[in-house]
Amino acid sequence: MNSSERESFDAIVIGAGQAGGPLAGTLGKAGWQVALIEREHVGGTCVNEGCTPTKTMVASARVAHLARRAADYGVQLGGVQAGEVAVDLARVRERTQKLVKSFRSGSQRSLEKVENVTLLLGEARFVSPPRGRGDFGWGRQQAHAHGGKDLYQRGRAARVAAN
Repeated sequence: MNSSERESFDAIVIGAGQAGGPLAGTLGKAGWQVALIEREHVGGTCVNEGCTPTKTMVASARVAHLARRAADYGVQLGGVQAGEVAVDLARVRERTQKLVKSFRSGSQRSLEKVENVTLLLGEARFVSPPRGRGDFGWGRQQAHAHGGKDLYQRGRAARVAAN
């Protein structure tokens, strides 16, 4: 779609994180035309900055800790004095980024396969006041949500009302 075009959707979901991606997928599978607008990376904070990178680095720290205490477990590490373990933070970071990129690209591929979901990369903003429907912009493009369908969010699973 070029910058002068405008596309119409049943729903516009802002953010392809832990809630936005599954919500867009649920709506798309229910036959809604959905625009999913993501500012930077699919997967949200957990995949890109929070849970995944943190847990990956913690796992490396745990391995280093266990290696330092190997003798306490009756394990001898060849060529390493007891307690002498070096951590290569550049390699830890490289491993972390590789895992994050893998999760992110897998999430994006999954979203791109869902029929009726259009993934738009850019920062979403209102370009007109919302009144049950609204115009949104991302980059130099615009989308319009015309509504007319009901969505119920209960707990973790979104349900689309049959029309």
